Amino acid sequence: MASHSTVVSPENTNEANKCSPRLSDSLLADDSKRWREKVPVGIRFKPTDQVLVCHFLAGKVSGCTDGPIFPLIKQVNVYQYDPSQLSSLSYDFGDGKMYFFTPLVGKNNTNNRRVPAGGIWKKMTDSSHVKDKDGEPVATKTTVVYWKKDKKCNLVKTQWFVKEYMMINDDKC
Repeated sequence: MASHSTVVSPENTNEANKCSPRLSDSLLADDSKRWREKVPVGIRFKPTDQVLVCHFLAGKVSGCTDGPIFPLIKQVNVYQYDPSQLSSLSYDFGDGKMYFFTPLVGKNNTNNRRVPAGGIWKKMTDSSHVKDKDGEPVATKTTVVYWKKDKKCNLVKTQWFVKEYMMINDDKC
């Protein structure tokens, strides 16, 4: 099954801090400790779109997941969760963003973006291309926003959004 990477972030990073306690810290503690011991002080994980696609996503798709960061990016179908639940499933890189690999499901490898908890993820922008170092398109990038149902079943736009990256050709990078 193919994968694509997903970056989840609230527009207001204070909202990320209001989320429930990190339920999976015990799962990530060993990986986190090893990663932090290897990384020099002052180094941050702030990948560009090209690095996310050509290194991490291409590595995941090809099965080459060596390196200290790969164990920290979990495979989670983010579209199955209310966004406030995702912080418990993600490693905290310190910038308010959460990184996941999300399996492609459904017809033509698209995701059913409905969330059982009473909301929906809706595509908000046309897809743009992420290019490799030679300027060739290697992936699409789409912004998807979470809309929650209110008490009257109306959809209300939230501040949560996903930047979804999908490989165009798995062997381009």
